[in-house]
Formats: sequence, structure tokens, C-alpha cells
Amino acid sequence: MLAHARVRYRPSTSSAELVSSPSFKPQPSIAWGMAKLCPLMDGAIEMFNVCWESGIWPWPLGDMEESCEMHAPKVTRGLIYLDQCFRGISEVVFMNNPVSGLVIMVALMIFDTRVSLHGLLGVLVSTGTAKVLRAKCYKGYDGVDSGLFGFNGFLVGLGVATFIADDKLESNVEQAIMVTIFSILCCIVQTAVAGWLTPMPYLTLPFNICVMRLLGVAHSYTRFSSALVPGLMDATGGQMTPQDYCIRELSGDSCDTALDYVTGFLVATLHGVGQIYLAQSTLSGAMILVAMSLCSPACALLTALGSATGCATALLVGGNPVGVHAELWGFNPALTCCAIGGGVFGSRGPLQWCAGVCGAVVTVFLQHSMAELLAQGGFVPFTAPFCLGSLFLLAADFVPPHPSDVDELTRQSSLTVRVVDGFIPRGGR
Repeated sequence: MLAHARVRYRPSTSSAELVSSPSFKPQPSIAWGMAKLCPLMDGAIEMFNVCWESGIWPWPLGDMEESCEMHAPKVTRGLIYLDQCFRGISEVVFMNNPVSGLVIMVALMIFDTRVSLHGLLGVLVSTGTAKVLRAKCYKGYDGVDSGLFGFNGFLVGLGVATFIADDKLESNVEQAIMVTIFSILCCIVQTAVAGWLTPMPYLTLPFNICVMRLLGVAHSYTRFSSALVPGLMDATGGQMTPQDYCIRELSGDSCDTALDYVTGFLVATLHGVGQIYLAQSTLSGAMILVAMSLCSPACALLTALGSATGCATALLVGGNPVGVHAELWGFNPALTCCAIGGGVFGSRGPLQWCAGVCGAVVTVFLQHSMAELLAQGGFVPFTAPFCLGSLFLLAADFVPPHPSDVDELTRQSSLTVRVVDGFIPRGGR
């Protein structure tokens, strides 16, 4: 749309002829700015009208599909590569937007620079691996432009830097080498898992497979060991008291007023959003929600709602308030609520919102069950409960496909029928 707007306002005389003309005079900066602004405004108004007529509420940024295509001749391969990598960072929370990825990266660097840089290395390596394999004509790597081969690698980098004990490694270089190796492996595993689950999404299963493979036998390694601390989701025993609903950082703390209960709940909710990226930080969680709002305010709201649902469910079933404060209960429900109710994999509506909240509640129980099961081997479930809960709901058709997807499937089905009947459509073989 913006390209059409630029053609519409293109002057009849070329810039080179205009500058070489004897009568050329420099235009005022205001006029030059208006000449650049008018096509952009025209394109924005046209986009608003199209979206309004189709019943879709427009959003200024959205997924920014034309961020590199708008100025393709001016964009270098390096900038396109960075666009794909930052999209990969935001795809962890289903946002296909490079600006959202940049904001999330800043939020994580505020929390822990070392861990976030390892995550950045992971997304750079996994995205680069997918680009190389696609250039070599290997199948299954077309989603690299949308960041789909970056988010699992980013989580691998964060996981390795977070859960590998620092005292067993001499420098961050050794961790970087492990991040590089397992980010390459994650890219290949992702293609395999996608083939197995088609047409279902693979979500963060490649990240879980690769990190569990690395940390599963870490206790037997001599060079490094796992820093995983299972058992933080233990329930409180005995009769529930009001203080058992007090979300606090330390077990010795207490809530004296109603404001303390509300504040603890809000802090735990933001921690749940931050823990999606392994960041237990109120500021980082808030910035992640802001970054999501740049692409989809509805998904940001559902992510916060899912984290709050996980926090409330954990308290109601007697979860440890200290673990709730760290929001080890909230990040999986947050992802489930966004994936099911946010219209990520199909249509979005009241039924999907309710299914997303119910899925968040179920994910809490899945997470507790898997945590108890995996704690015997020194594991934590990572995002496996979210993957399991979301795949069940998607397989049960709680999220119907988008109307445009149905039209495309219908068209392909009709073409297939014609070929079977002996009629080959025009342009087909």
C-alpha cells in the first residue's frame, strides 16, 4: 500500500534532472518533510479503511510484514538478518514483530546482561543455520523470515546460561560454545518435530528436547553441572491459613494489609510473564507486555490474564506462596492462554478466550504433575506443560481455522477434485 502511495506522489521530473537544472533551488525542510509524510499518511488511511471495512481493528505496527520489503533496495542483508533474529525473539510469545523483539531484548538485558547475550547468540546461530540450510535447498526452512527458526534457539541460549552452574566453567566462552552447538541442533530438531506434528504446531518442544538432553545427565559431567532446583512447587501442608494466600519472596515475610495481598499478586503476575524468558523481574515482565502490545494488545492482555490465572489457581490448590512469588506456576499458563485465546493459530472470539483461561487452569495441574514426575531425575518441566496442554486443545478444534485459511483449503480441495475427475485446471499439470 505504501509502495502505491509513493508511485502516486512520484514527480514527473527525475531527481537527477531536477538537481542539474539551472533553475534548481533547495526546497525548505518543511516542504521536504511534507512530501515524505503525505504518502505515509495516505497509506495509513488506506490501510485503516480496508481494515475497517473487513471488520478488523487496525493496529499501527502489527506484524510489520513490509518492514524490509518497503525499502528492499536500501536494506542490506545484515539488516534483514537482524530483522529475522528480532522476530525470533518476539516469536517466543507468538509476536512476529522486530520492534517487539528489540524491546524484549532490552528488558532481558536489564535483568541479566550475561544470560541475555547468550540468548542473543542462540537466536543468531539458529536463524543463521536455517538460512544456510534453506540456501542449500533443504526443505522445511521457509519460516526463517518470520523468525520461526529463532525463538527456540533463543530459549536454548537463555536456558544454558541460566541452568549451567558457573563454578564448573572457567569462562563464558565454554558456555557460548555449548549454546552454539545446541542452537544448531535445535534448528534441526525443530524441522524434524514439525514434520512429525504436521499440521499441529511444534511450539517450544525443540527447546525442551535440546535443553533436557543437555541437562539430563549434567550431574555426571566433570566439567559442569546443572543448577536446576526442582521441588519449588511443593504445596503447603496442613490447614490453610490467611498467610498461605500471602504471596511473598521469603517464607518469613507476612501480609499485614489487603494492599500487601494485592501487591504480591500483581508482582507474581508480572514475574510469570518475565519467567517466559527465564527472567524473574517485575520491570522485565512489564516491558515484555509492552512489547507484545506493539504487535497485538489482545495477546498481551491474554498473556497477563493467563499468568494471573496460574497464580490464582496455585494459591487455591495450596501452592507454596514463595514459589508463586517466583511465578514458577505462571509462565506456562500465560503461554497457553495466549496461544489458545489470542488467535495465533486460528480465529479469536469469546469461546477461544474462555478456552484459553480454562487451558491455563489445566496447565497448572499439568505442570505440577510433570514437576513431581521429573523431579526424581533432577529436572524441571520447562515449557512442556504448555506444549502438552495447548496441543490437546488445538487438536480438539477449540480454535477453528481463520476464514481465509478455510477459503484456501476449500480452493485447494476443489482443485484436487478436478484433477481426480480428469480435468486439469488452467495453469496446472
